[in-house]
Amino acid sequence: MTKAQQSIAVQEAVQHLFERADGAGITTLKLASLSGISRVSLSYWRNGHVTPNLGGYLRVMAALDKAMA
Repeated sequence: MTKAQQSIAVQEAVQHLFERADGAGITTLKLASLSGISRVSLSYWRNGHVTPNLGGYLRVMAALDKAMA
């Protein structure tokens, strides 16, 4: 997988994360509070300005899963 393909895959995963949160009615502010990742960072991820590191992404996914349980 090329670097460009990796970047696209990560961005698609991030978009899927936010689609799940939106579908569950979980705001970016709530997701930030649950995960410990700042609202600004999450907004940057969502808008494609920054690619999250794996640890941060996993923290947000775990928080989202817990909130949806």
